[in-house]
Amino acid sequence: MLQRSPRASRRRSIACSTAAVSSLVALAACSAPPGADDVDGVPNFGAPVAPVTNGQAGAATVPGAAPGVGTAPPTASTGGEQNPAVNAPITPGTAPSAGGAGSAGASGGAGGASAVPPGAVAGAAGASLGVAGSDTGVGGAGAVPPPVAPNDPTPEEITTFFQSLPCGAQYGALGDGGWQFCLRLADGGGACTRGTAAFQRVTFQGGAPVTDVAQISGQRDSGVGVVTSAGALHIGGVTSISTTPLIASGVVNYSGGYHASAALVEQGEGFGVLSWMNDDTPAPVTLPNGAQPIQVSANYGLACALSTAGDVYCWNAGGNHSLQQLTDAPTDMQLARAVQMISVGQNGVCGVSFDNTLECQVAWYDSPFLPTEGAAPNFQIRQSSFPSVASVRIGFGQGIIVRTDGTAAFLQQGGASPPADNAGQAFTGVSGIVAAGGDRGSACVLTGAGSVFCHNGTAAAQATLDGAPLTAQAAACPL
Repeated sequence: MLQRSPRASRRRSIACSTAAVSSLVALAACSAPPGADDVDGVPNFGAPVAPVTNGQAGAATVPGAAPGVGTAPPTASTGGEQNPAVNAPITPGTAPSAGGAGSAGASGGAGGASAVPPGAVAGAAGASLGVAGSDTGVGGAGAVPPPVAPNDPTPEEITTFFQSLPCGAQYGALGDGGWQFCLRLADGGGACTRGTAAFQRVTFQGGAPVTDVAQISGQRDSGVGVVTSAGALHIGGVTSISTTPLIASGVVNYSGGYHASAALVEQGEGFGVLSWMNDDTPAPVTLPNGAQPIQVSANYGLACALSTAGDVYCWNAGGNHSLQQLTDAPTDMQLARAVQMISVGQNGVCGVSFDNTLECQVAWYDSPFLPTEGAAPNFQIRQSSFPSVASVRIGFGQGIIVRTDGTAAFLQQGGASPPADNAGQAFTGVSGIVAAGGDRGSACVLTGAGSVFCHNGTAAAQATLDGAPLTAQAAACPL
């Protein structure tokens, strides 16, 4: 069994707040809160993208025209000055930016160019109206911005970010894996559901409630894995959790699905990975080329680990999938960009880049529920469907996309062939979403206030426990 290392006293022993979980706005629960400045040199890659607005208009006198009688003094035209508050890159699919307005007092002064971030196209200058001292120039419509170059941080910045997370990436309130969808309650207990918005409290064998949950996830079809505040992993059914831990200590996070299980564990000054199938004994998994793990996700016969470089490595853990490139040893999934979190489904692995784009590697069988375009086997993820993704959760023919604006969409397999754009079904009436989870019949989201809503047909119903609305809580770091 693993033993606690001296590293535990060095790391922050904290419980991530729901506000911190909102920094799953594509990142992980314990990063800086959205919109915050960098702290202690740690880059805040999860800040919301501010809307693009016009820059300040330049003012000009039309050569040869009579002076205007307005109040604004004519000045040399410099074009629209970039608004200092607008410094985020425009992503593909953003609406055109408007040109800046001309200033009054000139004879129809020319409008300044619209302020736009690097890589986008500026709006055309406003046209002169020629009425002295009264009307202003109207900014021309901005051109639709072309796709921008990747805005990924440097390898050093990525490593620095991940090193700032005491319990790894995507350490949130919602479970990751298994048909049962489980979450930590505000009272420190756990609750699960298997297809409805009505949750059931998790208990040990004999009926005693589990009261010291640090993190909880579904496991296989009907099982549950509970990580306690002492870092022990207990496995069992919803009402029959074993009192004897499968792993006695050192567990940071657990993820399990059909056949496959994986745990992120303490190892020296960093983390290690244990992986196993069904009822086997957990065994260490070493990532190639010295890569260091920061998150695990397991489901449907495969398991994956995210490295502190933003790379994804996956391996067979039961083989109930169609990803042909996988072997029993960790294989680099070669996503197009470095990612800050991952989620494993039956035949796919998805992540979110540091530029908030959706990045996936999937087999054809599982593609129809994702926003895709092209033809098998070379289809691509359609980025314009969700141009600003905070986090993603995929499972058996379904998924949930959480956007950086706190809304979410439920994606379900519809058998489309060839792949098509799937914008999903909105969690109508639910805002401030910070995390998502679920598989098969379960598809639930968590708000920053601790409320949980589960998708049921075409609507979102609030989750309940014993007939009353339940309140979920962020996972508590056991280190």
